[in-house]
Amino acid sequence: MLEVKESAKNGDNRPIALFDSGVGGLICLKKVREKLKKENVIYFADQKFCPYGLKEESFLNQRVRKISTFFKSKGVKLIAIACNTASAYKSVCLEHCENVVDILSEACQEALKKTINKKIVVFATTSTVKNGLYLNFFDKLGVRVLQISADGLVACAESAPKAFFKAEKIIDGLIEKIREFSADTVVLGCTHFSVFKNYFAEKLKDINLITGEDRLLKTVENRLIEGFFINNREEIGKLTIYTTGDAKSFKQKLLNFSFSNFTIESVDV
Repeated sequence: MLEVKESAKNGDNRPIALFDSGVGGLICLKKVREKLKKENVIYFADQKFCPYGLKEESFLNQRVRKISTFFKSKGVKLIAIACNTASAYKSVCLEHCENVVDILSEACQEALKKTINKKIVVFATTSTVKNGLYLNFFDKLGVRVLQISADGLVACAESAPKAFFKAEKIIDGLIEKIREFSADTVVLGCTHFSVFKNYFAEKLKDINLITGEDRLLKTVENRLIEGFFINNREEIGKLTIYTTGDAKSFKQKLLNFSFSNFTIESVDV
């Protein structure tokens, strides 16, 4: 009989941590909360420095280092990078936590599984386009990729729902580029863009639309199970929000995304 670890019997109540520059990662957070109800969860919104998509690599490296150091001080058992731009700095997080998953890797794997004609369009931030992670991943597998910066959608997501009309206009302009490239798969390579997933889906009914959130959730769950990190306690886990911006304004954004029963704190990280 396999020996059962003590943490497996009693439950590992250390928190899971997710982070993004703002509201983009909230869709990942919602899926984690709905599926892993007993887990204590920390969400870090780096709103003071939002958006990440136009920042320099050295600055982003510094921000990810500070955030992952903060997570280490909170004793987290897993870090989920719910931001495509920050996914480029996964190795920095691994210096502070042995269990790290990132949304960009999950989106890549999902897109590779779905594409048939090996033509993929990636909508991303300028920083994600520049670091070339999507391009490098697909190029070595013989998949043609067209990367398109769509930074304007980040601001729209942060202002949702009032900026939906503006976002739709931006998306309408992007759709033509997909048709010209004859792609059969589109990756929303920024979690902020997933705020407008339904509109993208409406316009791209014949194309695979990839975001990576569902696959990220599954990977988080598998890591917890494989490492005996599951929280087996009976009570619903706590949700703690930290933001480098204004807590009151971010609280309203959380309410707009239908979150409840959370604590929120502004921090200087």
